[in-house]
Amino acid sequence: AFEHINMPVAGFKSKVPTSGDVDLTLLYFPLQAKGLGPALVAEFSGFRWNGPKSMGWNMSQWAEYKAAGESPMGQLPLVEIDGIRVSQTTAIINCIARKAGTKLEGTPGDQFAVSQMLIAQSEDMYSGMQKVVATKFVPQSKKGGMEAFDHFWANVIPAQFQKLETLLGGGSDAPNAGKGMWKPAETAGELYMFATLHQMVLVNPKCLDATPRVSKFYQGLLGDARVKRVLSGASPFGEIGQYFMNPPRETERFGFAAFVAVTAVCFLARA
Repeated sequence: AFEHINMPVAGFKSKVPTSGDVDLTLLYFPLQAKGLGPALVAEFSGFRWNGPKSMGWNMSQWAEYKAAGESPMGQLPLVEIDGIRVSQTTAIINCIARKAGTKLEGTPGDQFAVSQMLIAQSEDMYSGMQKVVATKFVPQSKKGGMEAFDHFWANVIPAQFQKLETLLGGGSDAPNAGKGMWKPAETAGELYMFATLHQMVLVNPKCLDATPRVSKFYQGLLGDARVKRVLSGASPFGEIGQYFMNPPRETERFGFAAFVAVTAVCFLARA
């Protein structure tokens, strides 16, 4: 597998299987973010695969890997498959799917096309969240505050979800390009879309309420044993924590001073 990993590396104590023992190796931080999609695709591929947990790999080792040039683009996630190291989430997902064949790539025609559209759409939706939703490392105040957060969920995402609903055959009765084109089949694009939707639902649990077909798609995969294995940390990936954070408490949302002022007014009104 990774040349530098097979060499003595400070702090690396686990025995790393050779490339003949596994079909692919995936490295990422212990977060959903850009790791959940590739982990799900690896799990659904049916391949023997290594992840951070099975390799004993952790975030503290990334600086050394990066300095050693382990990743072609100098970033994670990173996968080694068929002796080739691949960076960039969408490239990783497509390389695994290509190796797995039609069960992940989709059959030629609509299925493949929909899978590719969902990968691209997932990237757009993820990018939108990255701009306006707090993460494990960046607070909401640095993401445009609650005004940007509320605008995103009220005015940006609903239109995106409606497009997905149309692809699934729902939405308006008016003619729509691609209406009913998406017939769920566990392709790489659908797994990546699920990974994006899941991170959205963690932040806004009611975000799918207006799109029942999208919600049904999401709930269907959420109940799959392979998805549960990844989300629970039982897969070779291991721990995979929440990256996008839930809305702040009301005291944080409006500012502590405003909270005190409102509390004082309420107290005086009762007096």
